[in-house]
Order: sequence, then structure tokens, then C-alpha cells
Amino acid sequence: MPGRGGSSAPGLVLGAIAVGISLAALLVTAGSALLRSDVTPLLQESNASSEGEVASDVDTSATTGDPLFAKPLDLTDLIRDVRAAVVLVQCGGGAGTGWIIDTAAEPNIRGDRSRVFDSGAGALVVTADHVIRDCVKDESALSAVVGEIPVDARLLTWHQTEDIALLEINMDRPGLPTTTLVPQGSWAMSVGYPYEFDFPVPLIGRVIDHYGPVQYVDMTIQPGNSGSPVVNSEGEVVGTAVASLEDPSSKLSIGWTVSVTTETLCQKIFDCDANSITASGNDQ
Repeated sequence: MPGRGGSSAPGLVLGAIAVGISLAALLVTAGSALLRSDVTPLLQESNASSEGEVASDVDTSATTGDPLFAKPLDLTDLIRDVRAAVVLVQCGGGAGTGWIIDTAAEPNIRGDRSRVFDSGAGALVVTADHVIRDCVKDESALSAVVGEIPVDARLLTWHQTEDIALLEINMDRPGLPTTTLVPQGSWAMSVGYPYEFDFPVPLIGRVIDHYGPVQYVDMTIQPGNSGSPVVNSEGEVVGTAVASLEDPSSKLSIGWTVSVTTETLCQKIFDCDANSITASGNDQ
């Protein structure tokens, strides 16, 4: 299940890391071995029996005394808060996920783009580049849904190699804080819109390791989840989910998600350093 929807996968080369098993055989390009949650058909009516289900086979009860390694004190509240900042991003005949960011950093807006709407304030939304790739030349095909409310969206900037992009939506809505403190083994959750679900669904795992601009998290995102936030137990975003990693020989997922780090947002999308990206825009 390589990338679908006609969008081209970036030429990102993932390095091998050792976490209990050898990944030397997994040094592959995104085009051949990343199971991308690509631009997918618009979400259809869900047959899910409960919005409250949390998909996880990870034991989150263990703790080292650091709250980042333990599950949240109130998982239900955390899911609710993250869902409130998750956006369904629609591009032509496909869809993915985005998340509203709370930051004081200024975005690097491309010269032919504007964040001025005719009315109302806006909020900045991070998503995956391959979710919006087909809308770079046709922004009129871009739209977003927050909750059940359709909103106008504008594409501000993107970085195809790192698979990250930034939109603005015509809605003033609180965003999620970010952090660059991501210990190995720390608790993590992604909330996004998997294919055929019309509400955001949480997935739970743990951060495996960091390699260059990406992290590896032991959860498997599905088509439609690309661009979803990966948060820690405190509700801070540690990365943006863009792909699942698969074994090139078997073409089967190894159960890891590739997440673009918060620091990469500063390097490619915002005018900031790793510290200023974590500063809240509400503090201005």
C-alpha cells in the first residue's frame, strides 16, 4: 500500500536505527517503503460503534517517575482537548488531517500566498505536504472542517522533502502547545481522521527514537491520518505523523509511525529556533 491519490512521495531517505532489532534492511526511500497516509477519498459514513474507542496494544501503565513516561492522568480529557484542535483537511478528491498550532513564531509565508481573509481571524494549521500536494497549483480545491464546521483554508507554505506544510483556516480557535523535549520511551498519542471515519480517532504508542528530522513512534497510522499531531502525556505536540514504516522485503508494516519533529517546523516552516516554537502565541 504505497502512496495513493496520485500525489508523489518525497525522496526522504530514512536511516537505520537499532532498537532491539536491526533495521539495516529498512534503509529505503519513501516512495518504495513508506506506507503513506496519503491524500485519500473523502471520509465516508463511519460504521464505528463508539467514538470513545482508543486503539492501543501498548501497556501505558509503566512509569519511571517522569510524567512523560506515564499515561495521562485523565486520558478522556486529553483526547477531548486534542480533538478540539484537529482539522480535517480536504484537497480535491482526497483528505487528510491537520492540527492547530499555538505558537508565537511567525510562519515563513511564500511570496505568492496570503493569510488575509475577507472576514474573521485565522488559525495556523500544520499538516503533511502530501495531503495538500494536489492543491499547490489549485488552492481553490483546498478546504477544511473543524468539528462539523466547514471553513475556508489557505496554503501558506510547504516543504516537500520533509513532508510538512502550513495552512491558515478562517476560524479563531485555540491550538495545541509544542515541545522539543521528547525522551525515548515516552508516552505518545496521535489523533487523526482515518479513512471512512467522520470523527478523529486516537492511537496510542511510545516514542522509539529520533533520527534527523523525524521520530519513530510504535503506532501505525492509517490512510487519512497523515498530518495528525503526535502529543505527549501533557498534551504537547512532539511531532506530525506523516507515514508508516514497512519492511521492503515483505511489504508489511512493522508497526512504526514516522513523525516530523517539532524542530523541523522551525527549520522549514516557521521563522524561529527550537525554543521560540514552543512559546505560546497566547503570551503575546
